[in-house]
Amino acid sequence: MGMNYCFKYRQQGRMPLLWSLCFAAMLMFGCNEESSIGVDFFDDELVTFSVIDTLSLRVGTVMADSLATNLTDRILVGHHEDEISGKLSASAFFQLRIGESASLEEGTTIFDSLTLVLNYDGYYFYDTSHLQSFQVFRLTEDLEPDEDTGNFYIFDSFERELLPIGEKTFRPRPGKNEALEIRLSDDLGKELLKKIIDRDDELSSTEDFLDFFKGIAVVPDNTFNGAVVGFGLSSEMRLYYSDNSELPVMQETIVFPAQGAAYFTRIENDRSSTPLAILQTDEDFLNSQVSGSQSYIHAGVGLFTRIEIPFLNSLQEENEQFIISNARLRFYPILEQGESQDELPVLLNVLWADEENDVLAVNGRSAQLFKDLDFGRDTYYEVDITDFVLTQLETGEPDGLGLLLSLTSPPMNGGVHRISIGDGRNDQKEMELQLFLLDLNDEG
Repeated sequence: MGMNYCFKYRQQGRMPLLWSLCFAAMLMFGCNEESSIGVDFFDDELVTFSVIDTLSLRVGTVMADSLATNLTDRILVGHHEDEISGKLSASAFFQLRIGESASLEEGTTIFDSLTLVLNYDGYYFYDTSHLQSFQVFRLTEDLEPDEDTGNFYIFDSFERELLPIGEKTFRPRPGKNEALEIRLSDDLGKELLKKIIDRDDELSSTEDFLDFFKGIAVVPDNTFNGAVVGFGLSSEMRLYYSDNSELPVMQETIVFPAQGAAYFTRIENDRSSTPLAILQTDEDFLNSQVSGSQSYIHAGVGLFTRIEIPFLNSLQEENEQFIISNARLRFYPILEQGESQDELPVLLNVLWADEENDVLAVNGRSAQLFKDLDFGRDTYYEVDITDFVLTQLETGEPDGLGLLLSLTSPPMNGGVHRISIGDGRNDQKEMELQLFLLDLNDEG
């Protein structure tokens, strides 16, 4: 698949759509009272208007072959386990750059501490009230992206030292405009300070510095079941020192920023104990009938809801005279325990895909959320898929085309949000395709 997710991407041409007939039909459907507008388009034919909402849909969950996680301004760290997603862990890998230089003297400079400062960017998923623990490792391998694409992907990993250079147990505070500061190894801090004082060549440029300090991996302790938290690229390593050459003695800071250096998020997802275990490649399909009558959209790990209309062409075979003037798809999200409809995204991407789940470069639309403000029970998404339906009828290959539902905010490669979509066989209302038809019956 393609787009900003770095999937495969395929171009497809437009199709002729009988615009004059459909335009007349839409004019008439837009009137609340009986109208003769557009009747002259049809001459001696008898025009019947009807709505079909009983076509069966094939609904399931599919997965992307890969997601590039260096295309958003965020790194993710955290671990969470539940019965739907299994075990999910996000680890951040990033380099640091040389910041502003400082001229220090050995006799008057005293080392205070070395820390890693991770700036919350406000994103989180799952429960932040639980304790969790992060470990910081020094990388021993250069961060190098894919040679063909120049990107880093969720499955990428790089060698690191066996023992952490820092760790911290805490409760995340992503909404407090604060930062998470983790104390790092004093030995490393003192080594860095000595190189600065000695004006070591390894600190003369970022390139030279990366030969000495290849980067950092921030890894969650998987014994804690907590949240996955987002941090901005303004994160940095800080070297604190004191200069006693002048009074009063003040604490000073040398900053090694992450901004502008290589970064990505590695995401691991063990689904072996869940119904989603069947999803191993981008060609696998988990039918909603065997996953609790629901399908999933899951960012980070790249799960999409796929919807197909297998019997659409049979409808055309029964009556070749009908014209589809409008097609609308409505589906209902299933709120998880403790989840509010206010947490649902306002829009979902609706992408066209072929039988191999390759995204087609055609007229993608967004499904809009309509909230039930009174009771919160009838909240649904709706999207116009007229172009998609007409394309499927023209190609004559009902098994070839499908719709993929994905997140827009956060994007699929910028978070780990999960949404469940009901197929109508559970307590939610039924997923429904409404076809508005013009049936042209020739009398003569």
